[in-house]
Amino acid sequence: MAESEVRCVRSKLIQQQQQQPMPNNWLDLPSELVELIMKKLNNLVDIIRFKAVCSSWYKAGNNCRLSYSPTNNQSPWLMLPTHEYESHTCFFNFAERKVYKLKNVFHGLGFDRARCVGSSYGWLIIFDRASIHGCLLNPFSGDRIDLPSTAVLSAYPYKRYGVYIRKAILSSDPTPPLSRTNSSISFSIVIMYGIVLTELAFYNYQYYKDNNNKTWTKFVNGSVEVWDFDDEEEEENCLPKKVATFNHPDALPLGNFPRVNECCYRFYLAKSLDNEILYVFRLFEKVFTNNNDNDNVALKYKDEFHVYKLDYCGQTWEKIVQTFGIDGQALFLGENQCI
Repeated sequence: MAESEVRCVRSKLIQQQQQQPMPNNWLDLPSELVELIMKKLNNLVDIIRFKAVCSSWYKAGNNCRLSYSPTNNQSPWLMLPTHEYESHTCFFNFAERKVYKLKNVFHGLGFDRARCVGSSYGWLIIFDRASIHGCLLNPFSGDRIDLPSTAVLSAYPYKRYGVYIRKAILSSDPTPPLSRTNSSISFSIVIMYGIVLTELAFYNYQYYKDNNNKTWTKFVNGSVEVWDFDDEEEEENCLPKKVATFNHPDALPLGNFPRVNECCYRFYLAKSLDNEILYVFRLFEKVFTNNNDNDNVALKYKDEFHVYKLDYCGQTWEKIVQTFGIDGQALFLGENQCI
């Protein structure tokens, strides 16, 4: 909070003390003071507990329009899968080793079998079964931002085929600004879609502007590209500016697996705690083992990982030879989220 806001709150409190004695009940604190206290909280659990004290504190918390953006030092939360008709969504806090339940997170979305394809800045990126209709959802505040239809990205003319979205990520915190004076603030969402060969597309959303005629813009190749979404020259048009292009690492270890038809591979992009961009190449091979006792054949998978670090100046990828995790870091590689 700015110094001028603090002085304003202090002045109001002094005036109230002069007019009437300070209330003994914490629930009767002035809303300005409650908001000031809440803005000092930087832990998601503390914020939720704070808003749960009473209706006046809950209202003050909503007026703050706080957005929880975890820092690099804070452990992320893992959203656990739930049954289709359950009313609660479970989140696992790694730091506390505790599961938290939120009620009716996906209630009222109007989607057929809603699924989460990504999470950024405390927001969930939700799409329906066909990946046609989607939205951004804050599970703690209930705020929602609708996204345009992805039907324009589909190679099929019929809506029911849709596009399969594997992953989505946000460029910045999508929490709406407090006033229309900040109408120049915008954010972008990038999606990776496709079944066999994946493609990229992005969409830019600007607050308090007409976004109805905006749609998705496709990237044309599969290389890793760096785009500046805050370029001042393109700010009026809300268009990103291409900064650099990084091709795949040259020495991918495909030769380690002689029978390619019995192995699969997958690529991941992740960011380390020290803000390094990591390119992970995963090979998993089918391994059949015989049980001599009953002649049963068991199927197992042999995993092999190769991690590369981005050299931005040289626009190349450096292979990390030493074991990743030697400094207490670990990679969590999921289908649509890597941390």
